[in-house]
Amino acid sequence: MIDRLAEYAAGTLDARAAGAVAAHLAGCPGCRAELAQWRELLPEPPDARTIVRQAMLRSLLDPPTPTYRPGWALVRAEARLLSPVVLVASAVVMALGALLAAVQGSAELLALVAPLVAAAGVSGVHGPRRDPAFEVIAATPTPLRRIVLLRVALILGYDVLLALAASAVLAAPVLAWLAPTALLSALCLPLLVRFGPDVAIGAALTAWALRMLDFGVVRAVWDATPAGWVATAVLAALGVILAGRGEPMGRFRATHLT
Repeated sequence: MIDRLAEYAAGTLDARAAGAVAAHLAGCPGCRAELAQWRELLPEPPDARTIVRQAMLRSLLDPPTPTYRPGWALVRAEARLLSPVVLVASAVVMALGALLAAVQGSAELLALVAPLVAAAGVSGVHGPRRDPAFEVIAATPTPLRRIVLLRVALILGYDVLLALAASAVLAAPVLAWLAPTALLSALCLPLLVRFGPDVAIGAALTAWALRMLDFGVVRAVWDATPAGWVATAVLAALGVILAGRGEPMGRFRATHLT
């Protein structure tokens, strides 16, 4: 029985064995003295309520500091989440646009294709139906604004590189597509973070169709003019603000929080 006193003091015996030891201790002063020595060496652990209370008090007095991923680690992680289908489709559409422009002997077609490719890419970088890590983002310590803007920068940079390559092949002016690409992408950003990718790409197609009507005032905004750059800056700033206001897309929240 003596060899079980340590386990009895630590509270690791099952109910039947503990009962047998307790019955033996009732009539054995020597074992009771031995048990007292074991209990001095093995103090009883606090109960569950005490542990929870101490843990909550510690968290209140010393809240943990969120640790964010280093810059390049976050860039690599988010780059891996960009859909290969979107990247391949963007390259194919841009290549077809450049090919048709070369056949027609006019670089104007590239200025029509490049903004739409960029707008479609920006509209698809985030959302519950297109983002495999949408629910994980809701629990990550990395700010949502940082994640969304990083993805937008990655896909937009990729599309701009494609357009630059096409411009170099066609010897086409960069500003012919750069200004409308920036404005159309800036238009998609606040709509993406507030209403989702479907609304964003729908608005981009509608806005680009209106631009094709070639109204004087509308065309002036889309070209590389002060009015166009101001509109781009305002829309981009609005998108940055909305991207930092909790979870996006009121109809498709990742969690129950509001």
